[in-house]
Amino acid sequence: MLVLPNKTSLVWDRFLKNNKILVYKYIVRQIKKGIDQDSSGIDLFRSEDNTLNAWIPQNHVLKFLEAALNVFVVAEEYEYASKTKKVMSMCHVNNLIKESKSEG
Repeated sequence: MLVLPNKTSLVWDRFLKNNKILVYKYIVRQIKKGIDQDSSGIDLFRSEDNTLNAWIPQNHVLKFLEAALNVFVVAEEYEYASKTKKVMSMCHVNNLIKESKSEG
């Protein structure tokens, strides 16, 4: 998890909007790491004073990956679009495995 210095939410909002590609690259990397570790949620970042935390619950991971894929395609970041598709496939496979275990 990334620990961010204390700043106002306005500063972080502006940073996230101005660096969307970089932020989504980080999110995809964290999601892949979470899938590899079979985490129940994906921790993204928190502020030093713990007033701001960001994480993704497991049931929203695919939505974030789809958003990331869209950002990468629009920005013509095809290498990261390909990586995102691979992580999406991993997520689907993990979901199928979990479903099969719960049925058995």
